[in-house]
Amino acid sequence: MKQEILFILLKDFADWEGAYIAPYLNYGCGPDIESKYVVKTVSVTKAPVVSCGGFTVLPNYSIDDIPADYAGIVYLLD
Repeated sequence: MKQEILFILLKDFADWEGAYIAPYLNYGCGPDIESKYVVKTVSVTKAPVVSCGGFTVLPNYSIDDIPADYAGIVYLLD
């Protein structure tokens, strides 16, 4: 079972920052190297969050239902 890496999304988050690391966390570092992780998103609520670049993201979790067991947290600056 893959471990979750939680990306924290706040209003006007910098959408390009997560774009560099998320694919490697989700798919691994090469064709023969499978990832042990899956990327999930968290915000204050489960309402859609809009990035500074205009992308609208529907978070997987709110701060009230973050799972107790996760592998790491990535905070995307605003």
